[in-house]
Amino acid sequence: MKMKKKQEGTGAPERVPRASCFFSLPLRFREKVFSCPLTKRRESGILYLSHLRQQSDKSRGSCMQQSTDMLSVLTALPLFAGCPPDVLAKVLLPDCRMATYEAGESIRQYDDPPVLCILTAGSASVHTPGEGSECLLRVLHADDVFGVATLFAASPAVTRVTAEQPTRVLIVSEAAVRALLTGTPAFALNYVAFLSDRIRFLNRRLACLGAGSAARRLAAWLDASIPDGAAEYELPLSLSRLPDALGVSRASLYRALNELEAAGHIARSGRHISLPDRERMRRAFGLS
Repeated sequence: MKMKKKQEGTGAPERVPRASCFFSLPLRFREKVFSCPLTKRRESGILYLSHLRQQSDKSRGSCMQQSTDMLSVLTALPLFAGCPPDVLAKVLLPDCRMATYEAGESIRQYDDPPVLCILTAGSASVHTPGEGSECLLRVLHADDVFGVATLFAASPAVTRVTAEQPTRVLIVSEAAVRALLTGTPAFALNYVAFLSDRIRFLNRRLACLGAGSAARRLAAWLDASIPDGAAEYELPLSLSRLPDALGVSRASLYRALNELEAAGHIARSGRHISLPDRERMRRAFGLS
């Protein structure tokens, strides 16, 4: 008399891991499985594969979250204003990566390949070669963009960027920026406007370095750094580092600060400085 096969439930039969999958598992796990009864072996294999699937899902979720974070950084910047988020996601995100740096670690060197960088957390200093030593050009903070001017240049970068503290940077490849420039007019216009602002900034910095006396260099630097109409401005550099940016000694800087304050051109409290009458200061030092 033939015996009917026993039904194991109404649902789909439980899948047992294939041999190829099983033997790809760690040796310690396989030894543990073979020391168990057959039923326990099946359960252990299924639990382990379920664990692998969960880890894969977590990794996929982490990647999706990182892509969302990078897209939110891009859409919040004036450089990408007017660019459709779906275009940014399609063109830029595949060629973006987030990098972290410790204090003192180099972010960009003079001979590094050109990329577009966006500082998302922390701070970094930008140096350029000077006479006998490097000159501090500026300090970058969150949402500052750098690397734009050298993306399509024939010569290597003329600045070096170093992390001042634990810093996170979003890096976009040159190819991705080129694709966005050719396909998104809004970004192309923003790019030109950004370059124009950088040229204006660099011209003012050059004027500071060639301004003559320490007092005139300081006046030119403050005029270039403090936005028009700002009631008060916090120096992005400490007074111990400002001499490097101006190309003067520390003693000369303190004398210049006292001179400008005594003449009523500036009012200061620690690192906070205001210009009571910017036009009068410009006339006094012949600044345009």
